Amino acid sequence: MRRWIVLIGLFIVLLLAGCERGDGGRSDPARGAEVAMKQTAESFFEAVVRGYFDTAFEHVAYRVGTPDEAPGIEYAEAKRLWTERIGKLHGEGTRLLAYEQVAIRSEREIPQGVVKLRLTERGGAERTEEASIHFHQTDKGWKVLKVYPKDQTKQSELELAMGGHVGVKAAVAVKPSVPETRPPIPEADT
Repeated sequence: MRRWIVLIGLFIVLLLAGCERGDGGRSDPARGAEVAMKQTAESFFEAVVRGYFDTAFEHVAYRVGTPDEAPGIEYAEAKRLWTERIGKLHGEGTRLLAYEQVAIRSEREIPQGVVKLRLTERGGAERTEEASIHFHQTDKGWKVLKVYPKDQTKQSELELAMGGHVGVKAAVAVKPSVPETRPPIPEADT
């Protein structure tokens, strides 16, 4: 009887310890993925802040097409394109100065990250904004796929550049998705 009381007491202690952690004592694969994503995001942003772009790229899910397709580009070429893109912006004064409060949240069963970024564009005033982080699971673990602000109409060059898309369109600033097509204005007869 005493043995059962000890076992029940131990079970209650373990259950309460899990509740204090805030995860209800769960140790499921989703929790492990969330921890891995947070570590990836923190390592990625820390490397970008310090200017270690080669190291930051190790945490990027690079691609040419959509995330569901194979990357479509060799690792070395993707790394060259990505690090040149980030380095060019850095040289122009567009930089990630700091990050804080990386958190992983599941929305509709899809884990996403959120982070506060402090950045400057073209040497201008510093600003802080909350951004979302999308991840992609690769054969080497979770990687950063895309970083974008909560207000997607205000995506900075840096946020666009930090994403894993290394195609031609990714290297330029955000432009309207539909090209402006106006008919030519006829010259006036004089």
